[in-house]
Amino acid sequence: MMKKNKPHFQISDQDTFERRAKHRLIPKPKENFNYEEHSDNLGREFHAVIASSNKSMFTIPNAETIFKLQLDEGEKIEQRGRYEAIFTDQGLTVRAILGESEAIVSSTESNVRRLARQINDYGKSERERAVWDYVQNISPFSPAEKNRHIIS
Repeated sequence: MMKKNKPHFQISDQDTFERRAKHRLIPKPKENFNYEEHSDNLGREFHAVIASSNKSMFTIPNAETIFKLQLDEGEKIEQRGRYEAIFTDQGLTVRAILGESEAIVSSTESNVRRLARQINDYGKSERERAVWDYVQNISPFSPAEKNRHIIS
């Protein structure tokens, strides 16, 4: 019940302001997906990246490791809401975009160790699934490939 003649509280337009909410797309893990097997594959690929970077003199200043990261087919790197979750939030610097779903990235030595642990943990829990489910593969990026991309 409402009491009659009760005053209402009003806020004037001058005392308010408009603030746009930043909507953040939170990626969902894939359903019916064998993430344990996928984690094992990504782990092997990432260890190959680490092994090849240790043998190669192909690094950039501050001892960053360079490698390729490919998302699932049809996933566009620039248009995905998960861009930051997959690259920036993981400590990866995008150096070049090779196609709609493939990028050359770099990471610091300390972050490479963290990524290796994270990929390993991805297979054991659902915490990182929203990020790593969408990474199709990780592979080394060699000087020969760099030259091939520059020439073509």
